[in-house]
Amino acid sequence: MLADEQYRAGNYEQAIRIYDQAVIVNPQNSLNFHDRGVVYAAMKNYERAITDMLIAESLNPRNPHHFFEKGRFHYETQAYELALAELNHAIVLDDEYAHAYLYRGKTLVEMGREHQGLADLKTAVRLKPAYDKTYLWAITKIKNHWVRLEAVQFRIEELGKTDSFHTRAHVYANLKQYEKALADFDRETERDSVPTKESKINNCKENLIEDIAIEKAVEKKQGPPPGPVGRKVVVLASADLKEGTKIKGQVHTGQIYTLSHESGDWFYLAERPGWVHQRYVMLFDEAAEYAGMKHFERRIEAAPADLVALYSLGSLKAYLGNYDEAIVHFLDGLTAIKKQQRLLKRLYGEETLVLYQSDFIMNVGNCYLACGGEKQAIHYLTQAIEISPLNYEACYNRGLAYARLGQRQEAVDDLNKTLELRPGHLLARNLLQQIEVN
Repeated sequence: MLADEQYRAGNYEQAIRIYDQAVIVNPQNSLNFHDRGVVYAAMKNYERAITDMLIAESLNPRNPHHFFEKGRFHYETQAYELALAELNHAIVLDDEYAHAYLYRGKTLVEMGREHQGLADLKTAVRLKPAYDKTYLWAITKIKNHWVRLEAVQFRIEELGKTDSFHTRAHVYANLKQYEKALADFDRETERDSVPTKESKINNCKENLIEDIAIEKAVEKKQGPPPGPVGRKVVVLASADLKEGTKIKGQVHTGQIYTLSHESGDWFYLAERPGWVHQRYVMLFDEAAEYAGMKHFERRIEAAPADLVALYSLGSLKAYLGNYDEAIVHFLDGLTAIKKQQRLLKRLYGEETLVLYQSDFIMNVGNCYLACGGEKQAIHYLTQAIEISPLNYEACYNRGLAYARLGQRQEAVDDLNKTLELRPGHLLARNLLQQIEVN
């Protein structure tokens, strides 16, 4: 039909004119009014669209499509009660009307009747699998975690949609079923091993490890440790500290910091210019007790070139005083960078990869420094500075190594360089004063 062709081509005004002529020629044909109403709806003129559909309904009250379209129009204008009444009528007339179940399900979800809406959406997908895209929309809208879990289970178990493992993992996490959540993240990684997707999933897992740690700390009724100033903490959370932070510089996952100031619920990290919220400090101090280490070990086993996992595990080992094991992980990170440089550049970016290389080398030096190997520490810290001349942490640590070896001038030079790069570095300033006094 010519009017239908104009409608499909987006020529709505022309389609309306043709339907106007059709209505004059045959005013008893309900389909002419029905189709003109659909065109008016496409033009967002819902008042005229509903009027035409009412006329179509009066001419043929047994046609479920007239009631469906009225329900759809009401849904589009967010008149959900009216939409529900019309869609109910359409389904009474045709109990296999997939599109009506779809819209009634969407309407019920919008009204907060999520479980009923989900049942309708399942029926719609069973009748017409192509409606799975709308079903996915509903999963994002549903707020009740148990109903949402039921929705995702349907996609995985009945429809075989393995792309829902990631979504189910988040639902399990919200329900505090952490082991199931981690297992689903692992399944998603196995299903899709694209580096960017794997990195995203690993970040989700890191955040989940953080939530597990906080949950356990709450269960033990352990708040922040008394008098936290001067304590060593390790960052197990994501490198980008999110809600509840004021950050001027980057904080690295797995890095060890010293708490130097406390103000209410806020703590200052001495080694970095940033303020970190109390909940993160809880995690940092409790990190070694929780699943973080096993989590990173599993990640490395699955992907030996996972730099975040290698860095984090090495830092945790160092935090526990297992310096030999920490050095192995940091050196493994350097080997991965050397062997898979092209792949890792695509994954992390060239600038970030250089920072990783510098930090891996620096931390090898830090480990040697911590266990009395000052000469080896100087060797590695010098390499780190050559790669990243602005790395003030490496400058300070090398200055400390020189000071311990009695190489006064070299120590002074490094400490002055540290203060040039980071004027507020209290540890460098204090050490420099000690050297000058002695």
